[in-house]
Amino acid sequence: MCGKADEAHTPAAQPVRLKEIPPTSRPPTSTARDRPSASGRERPASARRHRPASSSASSARPSSKSTRPSSSRRAPKTAGAERHSSSRGDRPQRPRPRSQFPSIQEYPEDKTIINSVAELVTLIDQHVEYYYPHDGPHLEGTTALDNPRTRHATIRKHIAREIISSIIMTGNSSPDVSLVAHRISEYVEEYSGRTSYEAKRKSHILELCKLGMETKELIDSHPAHWEFGSWDEAGFILLLPTLLRDGEQVVARQIFRIS
Repeated sequence: MCGKADEAHTPAAQPVRLKEIPPTSRPPTSTARDRPSASGRERPASARRHRPASSSASSARPSSKSTRPSSSRRAPKTAGAERHSSSRGDRPQRPRPRSQFPSIQEYPEDKTIINSVAELVTLIDQHVEYYYPHDGPHLEGTTALDNPRTRHATIRKHIAREIISSIIMTGNSSPDVSLVAHRISEYVEEYSGRTSYEAKRKSHILELCKLGMETKELIDSHPAHWEFGSWDEAGFILLLPTLLRDGEQVVARQIFRIS
């Protein structure tokens, strides 16, 4: 044959099929369904809680009563345990500590004593006005009691002086109030002039003496020094002397001028 030599026929290239490599296996992502439940997880022994056994398993487990030692084998209680088990009522009561501050003694106020004296003087005045009339008997004599003009003032002075000296300011802590009342009543009895009121008159004098006793108790319980002034008089009748507290005047004197 002429011309170029025939070239050797080369077969067409076949595509090389690569060997399939299987993909790397990855652990499947767990889902909520695939996750084990909390009850299925195994907890450490320290975190486990003992649940009461079911009725079917209760027979297999020994009862707690059978495992406990008998009362004869129990350890003796200590003194501390006995003390905790006892109630509060069985504990001996401890004496409360006394207060370090001294107790404050209460005493009446000054005005209480002053008001008591003023009340006594007022009631004496009312007693004389009611039970001893101004137009009473005119007695022959030179004393102030014999003169109807000065009789009331003299009776007031006599009653007040007896109560003050024999009850209020006496050194006796328990004067005989009834005896003082009887002595006063007898001294002015002839000037009363009202025999129908005699029992009431004597009873009222006793009440005046009891009021004087109350005044004495107020003065005796007071820390200050209380006293009455002098009964001296000149040109007048002294109905009530000055009342002094620690030497200072707290109640002025009351007088009845004769002229």
